[in-house]
Amino acid sequence: MARTKPAEKKKNAKVVAEPSAPGVAYSVGEAFGRSVRPLLPLLLFGVLYTAVSVGLWWPVWKDEQATLTRERLVKPMLVNRARPPWVSDLEMRKIAQLGLAAEGRNVFEPGLAEKLARAYETSPWIEQIGAVRVRYPAAVQVEEPRWRVPFARVECEGGYLVLDRRGHAMPLFADDLAAPPAPGMQASRLELPSIAGFRLHRAEPGMRVPENEAAEALELLGCIQDLLRRSPGSLRVMRVQRDPAGTWRAWVLKGPMIEWGYWNDEARPVDEPTSREKADRLAQILANCDVTKLREIKLQLPGAPVTPR
Repeated sequence: MARTKPAEKKKNAKVVAEPSAPGVAYSVGEAFGRSVRPLLPLLLFGVLYTAVSVGLWWPVWKDEQATLTRERLVKPMLVNRARPPWVSDLEMRKIAQLGLAAEGRNVFEPGLAEKLARAYETSPWIEQIGAVRVRYPAAVQVEEPRWRVPFARVECEGGYLVLDRRGHAMPLFADDLAAPPAPGMQASRLELPSIAGFRLHRAEPGMRVPENEAAEALELLGCIQDLLRRSPGSLRVMRVQRDPAGTWRAWVLKGPMIEWGYWNDEARPVDEPTSREKADRLAQILANCDVTKLREIKLQLPGAPVTPR
């Protein structure tokens, strides 16, 4: 049986190249497409939702009844019946005009009520705004403003400052009673206690004074005032003073001088009672004695001896 000789490959035959593997860019693009493809319905829904929302809200957004005008912003504070007597009509108009920061804004604007509250709180007369509510048709309601209350006068560079209980400087005329006086009578002034023994740097209204002496004086004054308020009679502190040694004393109108000693317990001598013990002892004296007949109370000494007039 004859064998057939296998055909020899032609030397000049062209070699067909096999297709090369996909490139990196192609692979990344294909993977990205597979991951994005399921999100296309959600993306389409988002576009339709945005278009419908804009279509529905556009007439309301352009409605004049939703736009805050000057009159609508100024009125809420001017008709506020909780205005304290030491805030004059002129100052109330200045406070009301702080709301003009929202003039021309839409009541549906996110965060608008918070912006208005912060604007009102820039006034040195206001400590905090309880709440601001905006509603349609465009109206603003200011609820529970917490007013700063003049608490004491203290000397400073070039004059004096009026401070609230937390040590914030108030306008210099904050101790004036702004209510109109009776016919033929002059406007009266608030009977604020004075703080002496040191001098503050000038502070702008609304700013808190940084001096530690002022903080101690206000805390001491508040402590004694609260105890006197709970005691019989109409007693009040006229003056608190810091001595060069760092101790404190207070003068009570138609009452005794109170030698308090150190307010800061860390600075007091070992044998001196703590401020809490002094306050308790003063409360006992006020409850059991006719303090109008006392000339002096020495709280810095053990037992807190009293001196009659």
